[in-house]
Amino acid sequence: MSAAPRYRLISVAISNGCDLMRWLLDRAGLDFDEQLHVPLLHIVATLSRGAGVEVPVIVAPGTIWKSPFGELDAIDAHAPAGAKVYGDTIEERLENNAWLRRILPSFFGYPRQYVYHFVLRDRRVMTPIAIYGAPWWERMVVRWLYPLWVPLLRRGLGITPQVVAAAPAALAKALDDVAAELARRGTPFLAGAAPGGVDIVMAALIAPLVFPPEYGGMAPPLDEVAPVLRDWVLANRAHPAGAYALAVYAQSRPLYRGLP
Repeated sequence: MSAAPRYRLISVAISNGCDLMRWLLDRAGLDFDEQLHVPLLHIVATLSRGAGVEVPVIVAPGTIWKSPFGELDAIDAHAPAGAKVYGDTIEERLENNAWLRRILPSFFGYPRQYVYHFVLRDRRVMTPIAIYGAPWWERMVVRWLYPLWVPLLRRGLGITPQVVAAAPAALAKALDDVAAELARRGTPFLAGAAPGGVDIVMAALIAPLVFPPEYGGMAPPLDEVAPVLRDWVLANRAHPAGAYALAVYAQSRPLYRGLP
């Protein structure tokens, strides 16, 4: 009989942050199972563990890993050489850690707020993404109470007309910053000639902007979303930083498991 996984990932299927942790745990060889939930309703699981209201949350032996850098640092510490998040040499670890701490806030909030704003309008598209793998009662809430669930989720995510209006310009600036960093390093990927841990983090952060075909979570089909969202995604794919993120997914994501 095989031993039970030592780690548990509490997640939602659509979340790029959850896909990042899924990807990094697998890459680090840390055996885990996954507990999927409906967005917003996931707080029943996270609060009951004293982990706040955000996912992903990783339940580790004797502790809980939460918050972006809490999880990145913990996975990095437990990963073998060659699978570290920040790289293996002192120089690259310092450079990559500093870069991620500077750029990561640029990709928090706006990507999910902007994409959710449009996708939530289409119950047919959003429902299967929201309920994937979730407990039966959470699935029933979305199916039966969708008109009530949507405004609560919008409030929880902080989606406002002002946020939706500001998101494209703010995210365009973030993509420009990534492209500038790639140009400064002078390599196809931040880690060099091939994607490394820092590239996986960046690609996952950019994922909601480009809808990678190899995405390891649930994403709305690009041909079924609102035209304004589809055009925005296609424009981001053409940006050097968007093309870079797609290349990281194409080269690295198929090597590791996606959703259960």
